[in-house]
Parts: sequence; C-alpha cells; structure tokens
Amino acid sequence: MAETGQQAPAFPLAHPPDKCRGPFSNELAGRTFAYTYPSGIAYYISFDAEHVYFNLRKKDGTIPSTYRKLPYKARVIRPPSLILAHWLAPRRQGHVALLFDLEEGTVTVAALMPQKFELFDSTVIEESYENYEGAIQTDGSEIVD
Repeated sequence: MAETGQQAPAFPLAHPPDKCRGPFSNELAGRTFAYTYPSGIAYYISFDAEHVYFNLRKKDGTIPSTYRKLPYKARVIRPPSLILAHWLAPRRQGHVALLFDLEEGTVTVAALMPQKFELFDSTVIEESYENYEGAIQTDGSEIVD
C-alpha cells in the first residue's frame, strides 16, 4: 500500500517499464567486428539499424553457421568514433553494454551474461568491416533462440 492508503498500481509486466531516452544513433548500422577478449571469448558481431547479430567464434577461428539476433540501442558518446551499444539478453536473463572506440580500434564490455557471470573486459578489434561487408545477417546463417 502507498502512503496514502491506496494500493500502488500493478505493472502489466514482471518489471517496471524501461526508461530509455535518446539521443540514439545508427552509427553502428552496417558495421561488423571480430574480437577476442583476454579471457578467450571470441565474438563476431554485426549491426543493422535495429538489430545486433552475433555468435561466438570457434577456437580454430571459424565462424558458426548460427547466430543470435536481438534489438539494440546505440549512442555516440564522443563524436565521431566513441559509440555505446546496449541490449538485453532473451527473457531479460542478462544485458550487454559495449563501448566501441573506432579511432583506437578497441571494444570494452560491461555485461551480465545469460549464464550469470559478469564480463568486464577490453580488447583490440581484430577485424572491422563497413557497409554490411562480412555481415552475419546476409551470409545465409540461421538464427538461434
């Protein structure tokens, strides 16, 4: 009960509404990156205007034929090359915030991974493509849930 003696309104979701405000950016749309964190986790990741597409590269460097597709938000932190991207894992089982420094060629992560471990790391971007070159979503791979 609220201080006034009235019951607080129930949320229709299992959580309060999200509070996301702009300015948002499409600066990552059409870009693809490959990088490996010092912990050994290697990503191949592509962006369009609304979704991030990613998968974990295999230890031999090959890229799996399946990937995840999730909505994301991005914001330019320092024009033109420092860009923050954020998304929620399926069923809100975690979240990822990536800070791309395109000028320095690095990516920094702060995340709660779906497996319930924290990932807080930084690394050099090994491969970088623009204009949808190398994009996961256009190479015939399959989406996994």
